Amino acid sequence: MDTYFIFGSTGNLAQTKIIKALFQLHKEGDKNFRVYCIGRRDMTDLEFRDFTSKNLDQGEDTLSFLKNIYYLKINVEDRDSFWAISQILNTNISRKIFFYLALPPKEYLKVLDGLSFCNLDKENFILLEKPFAPNSYELLKINDFSQKFLQKSKILYVDHYLFKNLISDIWDFKKERKDFYENILKIEVYFLESNDISQRGSFYDGVGVVYDVFQNHILEMISSVFSLEKSDRVSVLKSLIVSTDDMKRGQYKGFIDHSGVEKDSKTETYLNLKLLFRAIEIFVEAGKSCQKQNVSVTVYFKNDQKIIFNSSGENAYIKLFKNLRDGLFENFVSFDEAFILFKISDEVKSLVSKLPLEIYDLENGLC
Repeated sequence: MDTYFIFGSTGNLAQTKIIKALFQLHKEGDKNFRVYCIGRRDMTDLEFRDFTSKNLDQGEDTLSFLKNIYYLKINVEDRDSFWAISQILNTNISRKIFFYLALPPKEYLKVLDGLSFCNLDKENFILLEKPFAPNSYELLKINDFSQKFLQKSKILYVDHYLFKNLISDIWDFKKERKDFYENILKIEVYFLESNDISQRGSFYDGVGVVYDVFQNHILEMISSVFSLEKSDRVSVLKSLIVSTDDMKRGQYKGFIDHSGVEKDSKTETYLNLKLLFRAIEIFVEAGKSCQKQNVSVTVYFKNDQKIIFNSSGENAYIKLFKNLRDGLFENFVSFDEAFILFKISDEVKSLVSKLPLEIYDLENGLC
């Protein structure tokens, strides 16, 4: 039996993606796991199950799934509250144990500090959601501190887009097209979303479009296009050059009215820029509250042909948890990869911050 400890279990990511993915595994017949959901609120197991059941399809599997979910109240700023995890670990005979941090990155070091007193086994895994850390300096601290009580290979950085059908479609197409790489003319990557930031005000104001989607989803789409093997993603990322040609940034009208957003916020919700990979131009456009939804990669070839890879609405976390269960880790981000993703994004953030911030809306839109 595998065991999952999910921090941030009452949050949007855990409730709409992570727990739903585990529920789907349960419905498909994989019932050999237990889930400990961790939060700050005062809740009993039954109260948390009732809270979670509202986000699940109701059926004969729902009750049996919820019986394997337990709630732990833990204050991540209080080491003593982690004793509950220690007690469970002392009696746990699970095959694999995963600690999933579905929290704002600023909380990661606090959680890791608490876990360092829980006598973790070197074989346990820790999963850190994108953007992996508040900044590159904190990423170094997280990596160094984690290795005091975990193997480096057991620290997994998560970008769920690497488990999307869009990425697997790219790899499948490349296998069929032997002359794929030498015939690429240019690339267009779009990450245009019609929805706004909703209830993610505090988080989004701290990261903006650069660290919300460019630093992870977009750069990983690009690396997947040019990598010969999945292990080549780092070398591809290191070869990318940021161009200052036609770079733009913007913020949608009403962004500062969201709860959690600073009233004088200069955070960009729109980004337009160009990258270069060995003289191949890569055009990137990303934004929130756009006129249309378009998440795709278009590859143009020298013979005037093109192929479009579109993102579908599937829950990529289902595939993610299947990979964890089966011991498949090539689609997780390594520390070296996370560090170069930050390096590129830090450069982009520095450049766009010097540009005027254009305000846009659906009628007068940049996207």
